[in-house]
Amino acid sequence: MAVITYPFDTYRIFHKTRESISNETARIVCFDGSRWRGTLFFYRNPAPALASVHLGTDALYLRFDDWMYPHIIDTLRNESPLFLTLDDNTGRGWVATSDEPVGEEEG
Repeated sequence: MAVITYPFDTYRIFHKTRESISNETARIVCFDGSRWRGTLFFYRNPAPALASVHLGTDALYLRFDDWMYPHIIDTLRNESPLFLTLDDNTGRGWVATSDEPVGEEEG
């Protein structure tokens, strides 16, 4: 297929109280307005060998090692606009910003 990108402007964070069988430690659910656009899953090492996927509902499941959690939280708090992106050919996904000028400070 192709590279799929969805914008998002709000999110909800969920922290797990107990370790699950999959080693999932947290998840962040992302919305564009009231429309669900995807979920970011964070796994403790060893993370399961699960690819990120595009769901038939125009949403993405993106999977990360939990060491990436603070970096993604920093991006969510300090950048705008934000996008969820998935390369459907490789199963690799990312959280991204738009093109930004060098030296720009978010206000």
